[in-house]
Amino acid sequence: MKKLFIFALAVIACAITANAQYRYASGPIVGSLYGGSYKMYCSDNIVLQTDLYVGLHKVAGKMFFEDIDYGAVSGEKHWDFALNPNVMYQAPICDVKVGWLNYFAGAGVSAGLAMEYGGSYVYGKIGANAIAGIEYVFEGIPFSVSADFRPGYGYMIGVPLGIKSELHMFDWSIGIALRYYVK
Repeated sequence: MKKLFIFALAVIACAITANAQYRYASGPIVGSLYGGSYKMYCSDNIVLQTDLYVGLHKVAGKMFFEDIDYGAVSGEKHWDFALNPNVMYQAPICDVKVGWLNYFAGAGVSAGLAMEYGGSYVYGKIGANAIAGIEYVFEGIPFSVSADFRPGYGYMIGVPLGIKSELHMFDWSIGIALRYYVK
């Protein structure tokens, strides 16, 4: 019972420090995504993160040419150029000596272009994704570092060589961002 009480006090102490956040932050994102990232608090715990990126993704899905199912194309790679806004719930895990550690989770959409790796076919792409990760915010210097995981679904459509084609795919991304923040 005593341990449960101490744990509850620690959780409350972490929740009280939730107001020690920044207003917005921006910077580069790397990993399986390469581009820029912008993050903004909409309320105490609701965050909008928008990324503009180029990424190389492996496909786990099926390809259809004019309503003919060509089967699984798992492992095929595509380059993506997309805009990816995500709405997330973000809250502190706990304060540390020189900053605080946050967790976040949410979902988003993406829209852009995709091109098969080593090929010349360009597709339009729309998709949806989940996002979850952690962020460390430095106290003395205006920087934060985050790491996230994004499983997603994408729908690509194009007309290579005059033949209408569709590709339904499941992919995932890992992003590591370094952002400069403003309080």
